[in-house]
Amino acid sequence: MSAVNITNVTVLDNPAAFLNPFQFEISYECLVPLKDDLEWKLIYVGSAEDETYDQLLESVLVGPVNVGNYRFVFEADPPDPAKIRDEDIIGVTVLLLTCSFLGQEFIRVGYYVNNDYGDEQLREEPPAKVLIDRVQRISLPTSPGSLSSPSISILIPVKMVVRRRHLLHHLITIPLMTHRQNKLLPVVRSLHYHPLFGIFCRSMTITTWL
Repeated sequence: MSAVNITNVTVLDNPAAFLNPFQFEISYECLVPLKDDLEWKLIYVGSAEDETYDQLLESVLVGPVNVGNYRFVFEADPPDPAKIRDEDIIGVTVLLLTCSFLGQEFIRVGYYVNNDYGDEQLREEPPAKVLIDRVQRISLPTSPGSLSSPSISILIPVKMVVRRRHLLHHLITIPLMTHRQNKLLPVVRSLHYHPLFGIFCRSMTITTWL
């Protein structure tokens, strides 16, 4: 039996501008008292090929934790666009929400993030230099058919995605959907999936190493 179970993670402030803070409402239960802190981190993957572009957006300590149910809002600054290559700002990337205990990571939740212009003309004819104040992100429902507004960016729970060259992995291609001229079109990007990690959903029970 695990000591800590994540019961829900909700992405707040979606849709949002690229420069808006990220906000996650995290619910979890603790089954045994923990004298030490849980450390939560939010990491923005700035490049699929080079981990040096990863940005640690925020790290917070929560604890000590007694037995019971808990909920808090985890807020983090947006990524610094100056630390992202222009060609990597627009398009699909990954956001990682992790939790560690005594320096050992035991939870990792991944989200696809697709950044695009809110203005249709800018989407069709993007400027040579990214206009970061015009870039937006928006959540995509799990069922594309339920979209009621243009999908400019995507935040959906996904399988753990890694692209570290030193890890054994399988190469998979995952189709995403975007909204262009009132039509849903697939946006495809090759991502690496580590087979040792499972699927993390909005309601989940995760076996920890505590």
